[in-house]
Amino acid sequence: MVSLNKIKTLRGETSPLGASIKRNGVNFSIASKTAQEVYLCLFSEEKETHKIKLHKTGHVFHIFVEGIKAGQLYGYRAKGQYLPEKGLRFNFNKLLIDPYAKELYGEIVHTPDNKDNNDTDNKNNIPKSVVIDTNFDWEEVLKPQTPLKDTIIYESHIKGMTMLHPDVPKEHKGKFLGMCHDSIIKHLKDLGITAIEVMPIQKFISEEFLIDKKLSNYWGYSPLNYFSIHNDYGTLNEFKYMVKKYHENGLEVIMDVVYNHTCEGNDEGATYSFKGIDNPSYYILAKDAIACNYENHTGCGNSFNIDSEIGLKIVIDSILYFSEECKIDGFRFDLATTLLRDLGTLDKSRLLTEIASNKKLANLKLIAEPWDIGPNGYQLGRFKSKFCEWNDSFRNGARAFWKGDECEVKNFAKNISGSENIFKNHEHGALSSINFITSHDGFTLEDLVSYNDKHNDANLEENRDGNNYNLSCNYGIEGKTSNKEINKLRLRQKKNLITTNILSKGVPMILSGDEVGNSQSGNNNAYCQDNAIGWINWDEVKKQDCEFYNFIKNIIKFRKINGKLINNDFLTPNNAKWYSSTGDEMTDECWDTPYVKHLNLITDNKFIFLFNSHTEDIEFKLPYTVSGKIILDTYSKDSFNKKILNISSSVLVRNRSIVVIKIK
Repeated sequence: MVSLNKIKTLRGETSPLGASIKRNGVNFSIASKTAQEVYLCLFSEEKETHKIKLHKTGHVFHIFVEGIKAGQLYGYRAKGQYLPEKGLRFNFNKLLIDPYAKELYGEIVHTPDNKDNNDTDNKNNIPKSVVIDTNFDWEEVLKPQTPLKDTIIYESHIKGMTMLHPDVPKEHKGKFLGMCHDSIIKHLKDLGITAIEVMPIQKFISEEFLIDKKLSNYWGYSPLNYFSIHNDYGTLNEFKYMVKKYHENGLEVIMDVVYNHTCEGNDEGATYSFKGIDNPSYYILAKDAIACNYENHTGCGNSFNIDSEIGLKIVIDSILYFSEECKIDGFRFDLATTLLRDLGTLDKSRLLTEIASNKKLANLKLIAEPWDIGPNGYQLGRFKSKFCEWNDSFRNGARAFWKGDECEVKNFAKNISGSENIFKNHEHGALSSINFITSHDGFTLEDLVSYNDKHNDANLEENRDGNNYNLSCNYGIEGKTSNKEINKLRLRQKKNLITTNILSKGVPMILSGDEVGNSQSGNNNAYCQDNAIGWINWDEVKKQDCEFYNFIKNIIKFRKINGKLINNDFLTPNNAKWYSSTGDEMTDECWDTPYVKHLNLITDNKFIFLFNSHTEDIEFKLPYTVSGKIILDTYSKDSFNKKILNISSSVLVRNRSIVVIKIK
């Protein structure tokens, strides 16, 4: 590090934004349309040594500082008007994080001094941005580029996967290096997973109200910065090493990203970065109230402004950074509807247009969570440009059908056919649907068949938080039980649900730990449970659920072997026929009969799928005699017993079970 007393500066360049190491020093560049002046603040550890006024070209402030190197700590201070009623919140006493910082040093200290309505300097309460060298040796390891039709997604959490894993060394638990331990990669490959979707790894913080309760933001949906890595998990190079190791093993890495809001909250929240640099460019300000208020389509106090040039650019630049610099294979966009709340419509969104036209993003897997809590926030089926979408209609339909609810058979059939009613005009066809039964948000699969109600008392919100509409069932006893018959039924229902997920048209996603019976003790909103509730207890679950683990492994293998089952075509009358248990084609009357809870699907690739969610066995009469094999029966302990089926016109399907027949 150069002696800060001998600093020399040049005008510098406007691009790229952020801190860029050059031959003789570092170029700093930051964008703001509303700031009058911006100053670069250099630090030696916690001591602020220099304030350097930046040059301005258009709406970009910039400067080149000679002699400084990687490791230099810095921040910004911005001058401008403090007029909250007009959306301007400049306060020169507030040190600001570079929105394009690639690394942060230190942690947020929650204090009123971080708010912009006072003149106290907050430099001791806020992380410093760090100049870093991003070079990394990828050793010519390439992205797997798994076709969408062959993709099996596994949603996971860095700490949840590793903290209690018996093979992960103590020093790597909760870290990127633990996530790529040989045992975990072997587990994923053995299961048949092709892509791991990691919950947020961009720098996030825990909200003050959680810290006051001695809890924390475990899930990470409270972003502070869109370029720096959450350093509790490790360094940037350790993250790259994890990605590299996954790629070496043919596994893709999808990042869960939170571009819909930041941790700065509403007008009563703190100022860490975006608010103090260019509040109107980074946030959607309320139009029907004084402008100091923020549109809150996310439930987190603010909504990120993709309509602005600066807001749109930082999202695209962040996606490009992780795709190119970190070799990420895809992104899952949290509360993606918020990202489309710009001047255009969903069909003409600036973000979707930019993503669709950017050749550098052409091969990425893009997944939308197609809702937020704002007006018209539910937009399932509207993300047509290159996006796949989380399909909660599939989730709810499968849960309701197997729980035995009435009037669900028609919706169930639509969902397993690829949800053509939702995705008919999409680029990926039936593969636009990301099918899931469980995700991080809600019950685990084990809890879905073990609890009627949520049990979120550990969140200290008097069990008010979390979804009340779970479509779950305990089958007689709430929670764990030693009752063999109940446990046998719960296992069968898990088989039914996962079979529905894996064999339906679309791209299946599995929640980490479901394959080994992981439970959160009935907590369906474990966002603040950085403890045994939120972590997978590998030792415990592996003992009790080997049968289900092997079942999932085999059903995924079945999907891959029978590739003709899986393509972007929907199931339609041209390639599939639906029959009732009497062997007659389903009529409108039959589809709408409340007590009908069974289906017979015959596809043109000579498979018969018999679904029975009744509490009683059903003798299915087939529309014609067949000869073949029963290759799957979820009622049987040996579900893949390949029992020979002689020429027959009927098949017995036991209560709450699935039978799959391969016709000769």
